[in-house]
Amino acid sequence: MSQDKNIAIAQQLLAALARAAPRNSRRMFAEDLRFEIQGDDGVLPWIGHKTGRQAAADFFRDIRALTEPVKFEVEDILGSPSRAVIVGELATRIKSSAR
Repeated sequence: MSQDKNIAIAQQLLAALARAAPRNSRRMFAEDLRFEIQGDDGVLPWIGHKTGRQAAADFFRDIRALTEPVKFEVEDILGSPSRAVIVGELATRIKSSAR
């Protein structure tokens, strides 16, 4: 894939998330996706090692259900022929604790 195509896919993902359509975004991920969020496994459902497209869908579903967005800013989207990286800042508040 080309650098431009990978950047376009990252932009499509951000647009889907802005529309609150994470279910549709799962097709953008490889079937053999390896998904890892650092932290204590079991504390929050999205922390730990996950695999497959469903891991991405579960992440977006859980993050929307359990958190309130505080800040989301994209600084840049970097691309290469093999990947794209979205660089930015995300802050959320856990709904159950307001922290």
